[in-house]
Amino acid sequence: MEQIDFERMALQDSISWVRQQIGFIEPDLKVNFGGSRGMPYLSLGKLLSVVNPLLETAGLSVNIIGTKIKHHAPDTIIRFTVEVANRNNEKAIYRYDLIIDDSGNRSSVQNVGSTISYAMRYIYKMLFAIPSGEFEDPDLQNPFSKVENNDKLLEYYKLSKKEKDPEKAVKILRGLIEGKLEYDRIKTKYK
Repeated sequence: MEQIDFERMALQDSISWVRQQIGFIEPDLKVNFGGSRGMPYLSLGKLLSVVNPLLETAGLSVNIIGTKIKHHAPDTIIRFTVEVANRNNEKAIYRYDLIIDDSGNRSSVQNVGSTISYAMRYIYKMLFAIPSGEFEDPDLQNPFSKVENNDKLLEYYKLSKKEKDPEKAVKILRGLIEGKLEYDRIKTKYK
């Protein structure tokens, strides 16, 4: 491997270097989501075991801070502030909002823990453009990238929750995200 002077490298160049080194990470688990059986799943532990040594080599640190905000009742939202810094103390700050996943038969503490784990996996995957082959269906790969901002996604999610049938709600959310449904038409239907 060639010698790289990370001390002189700009933050974005260091992030790009890490992205180039990662490559494909094979999912290490199979889990059941909804009706899908045995979907490939990349655990947070395996993801970090690949990414952390590269971050250390490049002199990068990633700090993730979660703050609970409740301004979109009845949903509880956690805002994740992510700071990526290099040895020269150059920083990039990103913010992501996630609604706490209260589905399933879990306690409120488990719901928060599940949301934090999910957020950490996807924050790292987004920051470092990590492909993992988790989804067999190409239509399911990162559908949220089609929405221009978190506020719009939150509007879509809140509107879809007005549908009482969970399967229809998922179809509505997906249709809005993919641009197959018109927001104003759906909003009128669920007033």
